[in-house]
Amino acid sequence: MPDNLQKHGFEPETLRAAAARLPSFEEALARLLYLVEHRRPCGIVFGQAGTGKSVLLEALHEELTMSESAGATCRPLLINRRLGRSEEGFAWSLATAMGLSPQDGMPRDVLWRAIEDRLEGAALAGQSIIPIFDHLDVTDPQTVGDLRRCGDLAVQTRTTIVLSARPTLGTALATVVGSLCDLKVELTAWTRQETNDFVTNLHEAMPDLSIADDAFDEIHASARGRMRDTVQLLRLAVFAARAQDVPLIDADLIQTVASEIWQPVSQLAARSSTLPSSAVLASASE
Repeated sequence: MPDNLQKHGFEPETLRAAAARLPSFEEALARLLYLVEHRRPCGIVFGQAGTGKSVLLEALHEELTMSESAGATCRPLLINRRLGRSEEGFAWSLATAMGLSPQDGMPRDVLWRAIEDRLEGAALAGQSIIPIFDHLDVTDPQTVGDLRRCGDLAVQTRTTIVLSARPTLGTALATVVGSLCDLKVELTAWTRQETNDFVTNLHEAMPDLSIADDAFDEIHASARGRMRDTVQLLRLAVFAARAQDVPLIDADLIQTVASEIWQPVSQLAARSSTLPSSAVLASASE
């Protein structure tokens, strides 16, 4: 995505800060922090695509990292299962995040012995390694067994693993998750008020633009309360407005962007890999 779509109010830390001021997000984050503080073995965040799971886990990682810098004995590892090579499995992702530098062709028992040694060594040193797995639903043939083994290690070393996934896990994986997890956090689509509050919070980082009252309703209607869709739609509308030096984002502009250059997360499979050009974005504000 072009750099100027990332800047001016849409940096990851700005998005997290805007979401963190929503009571529902604040409560979900507090529950995850409580889980880690009390060294419970496992918790999971469920939610449909685009409801803010990744943003919540990023906020958790940030909070735990800040605690680490303040002198706490917690080392969070944020592991995105959608990144990396397709042949890299659950255990490989964990070992890589731990800094173990696994080699191609390394036997699985050797890989797991290295993981166990690192977790046990950290526990003996009074440190907790907190693996945070985003997109657990991206699976490989060993995921079920690996997750069970990781859960057993969490119990043995009194650490915590945090997961996120869509609700459509396979039966075997869902069974393991259910047996391991002490906490289930479910993220749902935002209400109209939550969408309005989030956009208002985000608007504070864009003092050069105004947002008309009717635009808030149009954003919620188009994005259907999904955080990712709300951000993408507003990002494109802001870029279109700035491209034509239009100071106001109103419902007409949101409708134009939504119908001509934006697709919701539910249609990602059909989305072209080609991003809209600056000329197309600019024309949306005319």
